Amino acid sequence: MILDGQIKAGMALPPSRLLAERLRVSRNTVMLAYERLAAEGYVRARGTAGLFVEPISPDSLLLIQQGSRSLTNGPVPDASSEPLLCFAGSPGGGGDRPELDFWVGRSDPAGFPLAIWRRIVTRLLARETTYLTDYCDPAGLPELRRAISTHLRRARAVAVTEDQVIVTTGGQDALNLVFNLLKGHTRQLCIENPCYLGASLIFRNADLEIHPVPVDGEGLRTDLLPPAKGSLLYVTPSHQFPAGATMPLARRLALLRWAEETDSYIVEDDYDSDFRYDGPPLTALAGLDGGRRVFYAGTFSKSVGAGLRIGFATVPRMF
Repeated sequence: MILDGQIKAGMALPPSRLLAERLRVSRNTVMLAYERLAAEGYVRARGTAGLFVEPISPDSLLLIQQGSRSLTNGPVPDASSEPLLCFAGSPGGGGDRPELDFWVGRSDPAGFPLAIWRRIVTRLLARETTYLTDYCDPAGLPELRRAISTHLRRARAVAVTEDQVIVTTGGQDALNLVFNLLKGHTRQLCIENPCYLGASLIFRNADLEIHPVPVDGEGLRTDLLPPAKGSLLYVTPSHQFPAGATMPLARRLALLRWAEETDSYIVEDDYDSDFRYDGPPLTALAGLDGGRRVFYAGTFSKSVGAGLRIGFATVPRMF
């Protein structure tokens, strides 16, 4: 209504209590909506007088309205459409980065615990150098795999032991590993629409039918999953990329039921699960599954640093 000019600049919004009564919703819901409007610059608080609509320049208004029309009036993706690809990577380093860099997937260099990291590396090199020269376990350092399994049990309720953890050189490597393990069982590939480009590229090169599944405000639409047996589904339930939705428990359970009924497997990319604005994260699909149908893939690229190239995959016991 603000963008359409129905509520003009300078007009006051209704008091939160009054609007809550009128809409028959919680007052907290109205207050959260008002806070969002203020944060995005649509309104401004004037002391105890209330919230008032801010003026928006004609050029900015035109740009917003054109963007809104392209989003709302365009065709809605369905299960038969091509995947809408979005890239969640880095275009590369170097000195050509802009001063204000909003590219997704990068952590703040100043936040890396460099002094602690240097101290630990120096201590380990003084004590043990065998790992630098010997051929070690192809699944990764046992100590690292043990630490990852402990972290997953505590933070994501994924009950795995170190022998079920495989260390990789990032999330993409983990997806590649799981796909190559399961491709003999797979008859068709399912992927979120829109989705993470890296996963889509792996699937596109597989010479198998791809079934894009639309997402909504609660993540992947489980009611639109194909009924055919032998599917492999890639999903980001903790933080759907790029839409950002968190899949609720009821839909997670429906997803696991679908996998059981269709003899399918799920690759759970736990993208951004370490970051929450409020409350603990929901139990991972792999934690709910009990080690039957879900391969869990993760990375420390966001929480520690992408340059370290540390990812991992967990494998159910049957494999």
